[in-house]
Amino acid sequence: MTTTATLITTDLPPLRQFTSAECQALAAAGIIADGEQTAVLTNARLFNVDEYLAMETAGILHEDDRIELMDGRIIIMAPIGNHHIGGTAWLTMLLAPPLAGRALVLVGCPIYLNDYSAPQPDFAIVRLRPITEVDRYYPPDVYFVVEVAHTSLSYDRGPKL
Repeated sequence: MTTTATLITTDLPPLRQFTSAECQALAAAGIIADGEQTAVLTNARLFNVDEYLAMETAGILHEDDRIELMDGRIIIMAPIGNHHIGGTAWLTMLLAPPLAGRALVLVGCPIYLNDYSAPQPDFAIVRLRPITEVDRYYPPDVYFVVEVAHTSLSYDRGPKL
């Protein structure tokens, strides 16, 4: 018997769907206008970074949701499997010690590319700055990023890149 492993690849992961109740909450929080609910329900409405972040404050999105903002769309990220966990653990062990005091190693944190995209690479090595300057990280702050991909390789090498 022959066993083969197949990686699941798609060019674009599924979009986060909103319920009618969530659309009402978005409108109540001032994130969208009353007339935009249909556009949100059909994923025709793009969101900017500030609206995306306001959704957590409004209780619509949660810190542990597996999502990211790409080109105004809220993308559902692949679940974290054992291969991803193992790769991430090893990379943390290899990257963090030699960079201590020289750069920060961000794990799963957003990089704000523009007003409509805040991808969350598995690792980003960024400019070291004082803790008193805690703020968003933008492309000029980033030295390099690493994606650990098992099932999301097509997306990571395509639209996310």
